[in-house]
Amino acid sequence: MTNKQDVSKPKKPPINFVHEGMELGSKAGFRLSLLYAISGIFLTFLVEEFVNGVGFLDWQGIGTFDWYKFISVASMFFLVAFVILFVAIGPATILGILTGMLLGKFVEIFIERISKYFLVFSCVLLCIMIAILIHLFFDIHMVFSFQQPSTTQSHYFSMGIYETYPFYMGIPTILYVLAGGWTGWQLYLKSLSQMDE
Repeated sequence: MTNKQDVSKPKKPPINFVHEGMELGSKAGFRLSLLYAISGIFLTFLVEEFVNGVGFLDWQGIGTFDWYKFISVASMFFLVAFVILFVAIGPATILGILTGMLLGKFVEIFIERISKYFLVFSCVLLCIMIAILIHLFFDIHMVFSFQQPSTTQSHYFSMGIYETYPFYMGIPTILYVLAGGWTGWQLYLKSLSQMDE
């Protein structure tokens, strides 16, 4: 007499929530910071060009090509891209990885203990707490205005609107908190797909 062997599909190993959270966090941090940087530069260019009439391009003088102006604009573009890469995109990706790992561990512990909505809400609250700690640790003062301080307006190396709190910290913090909720939701969906199989 031979025993019938179970020929069903082998079960997938359980989800490693920390690893999944790290992957989701890194992707969210990189993509959102890149999108935010590109849209910020693009919108600033449009505002300077069409609203204030001061921009990189002079549409009336397009017939006479100025190589000096072209080289200076190109070098400024590469300098800004380099600064954005190391000051915005790099740290956002690293923060996304660390937060994703933390959210993954949180979801792993509480996935079966709380409802899906409270799980996502808890991930958002966790990201709000992290954002508050970052503000306290780096002594970042919240000023909800795009108005430049009077001390930076006369400074030669002033970056204008890019130096205001809403642009460099306020909007990215909101994106960070929303990305935390999205990461929690994605981790919950991954756990559901694991249960279905």
